[in-house]
Amino acid sequence: MERKDLFLQTNGERLHVAVWYPDGEVRAVLQIVHGMQEYIGRYAEFAGFMAGQGIAVVGHDHPGHGETAEGKQLGFFAEKNGDQLVLSCMAAVTAYAQKTFPGKPLFLLGHSMGSFFARYYLTRRGDVLKGAIIMGTGQQPKAAITAVCKLAEAICAAKGPRHCSKFIANAANGGFNKKFEAEGKNAWLSHNEESVAAYNQDPFCQYMFSAGAYRDMFHVIKKLSFEEDMDRIPKDLPVLFVSGADDPVGDFGKGPRIAADAMRKYVNSVQLKLYDGMRHEILNEPDRLMVYDDLLEFIEKHI
Repeated sequence: MERKDLFLQTNGERLHVAVWYPDGEVRAVLQIVHGMQEYIGRYAEFAGFMAGQGIAVVGHDHPGHGETAEGKQLGFFAEKNGDQLVLSCMAAVTAYAQKTFPGKPLFLLGHSMGSFFARYYLTRRGDVLKGAIIMGTGQQPKAAITAVCKLAEAICAAKGPRHCSKFIANAANGGFNKKFEAEGKNAWLSHNEESVAAYNQDPFCQYMFSAGAYRDMFHVIKKLSFEEDMDRIPKDLPVLFVSGADDPVGDFGKGPRIAADAMRKYVNSVQLKLYDGMRHEILNEPDRLMVYDDLLEFIEKHI
């Protein structure tokens, strides 16, 4: 297995991309879309596992994240239309994967914030995919997401999209660790104490999201809540929802169930698997090899 890092120029962004190459024949390609306040390098172990099974892995650091944010503000997408920027960057990585591995089946995996963008991305580029994995997602009630959208837009109007607001951060994710406070900071991520400690010490994870980025992310979540453009997803596209049953992002299993049920209105093959005892980052849990095997099985079934 070999990892290569490169930069793509797209939409005014110098986009950091990482590619994991199998030693032998490439059977398929998996594009990973990471979550908020993290970066593609955190998926190295999982990517190495997939590459060892003949699955090439490609992923990028979102605008405002990881090495893409070098010299720029962490946690900031764009002055306006940041949601469209993120989606267009995903499309650029898809195009790169198709060019680098021509004719190979392409799969998409989106985690956390990346899961919301991935779900909407299926309405735009689902036709080039052989399957999609939606990980660590949730589903917001229409009234709630409409309210937080207005809140984010108001803060952006008053203080600018680069402003970092503790108020909106607490409204968005301040309660995630409530159930796990006795275990320490960010214990909601997983049972893996080493992984959580590394996250807590990583400067590419320890920063505040900007009001503009919250606004942009909420816009996408709102589209999903209102099922906007869902009829554009190919009906024969296999979709697998996976989540920890103790993941607060998904309201402890409720959110993924609602999201999967909504997807079933438009897509013929939608599966849902909840992992008992696991939290938000199921790829980092102590029993993560179980998840690795399940995701590999899904990909191999649809190659």
